[in-house]
Amino acid sequence: MPLLEKNLVLYEIFIWDSFKRHGFLVGDIKMIPYMVAFGVAYVIIFTLMSVLYLSSKQVTDRLYHLYRQDELTKLYNRHALDEDLKDCQYSIAAMFDIDHFKHVNDTFSHKAGDIILTQFADILKRRYRDEVRVYRWGGEEFL
Repeated sequence: MPLLEKNLVLYEIFIWDSFKRHGFLVGDIKMIPYMVAFGVAYVIIFTLMSVLYLSSKQVTDRLYHLYRQDELTKLYNRHALDEDLKDCQYSIAAMFDIDHFKHVNDTFSHKAGDIILTQFADILKRRYRDEVRVYRWGGEEFL
């Protein structure tokens, strides 16, 4: 239905959606790029917020994992032991200590010592699998 304004004919454009009818005047069409830009910005911001939430959750989970795991041997560490003992009703522990390990590091280098520690940790992991938890207490001490 045409409308008259200052001797100009304007046409009313109707857009239907599933809930109600919205009307825009021809002069309001200039606003469409802004509305589209707003909609696109909203989608981008919502997407970024979702990605950041997922990323922060993954980072938090990864930090918690690193907090509980010895970096060299990939065994549980003292932090994990402390947390596990809080939840444990009973426990039996055995301590392993590699004798004269300082001599190995001093004679063959810390790199060689690291190799020995990782191999020993692998032996413990293979031997005990899921039966018990194995922890690196510190240095060359395992629990």
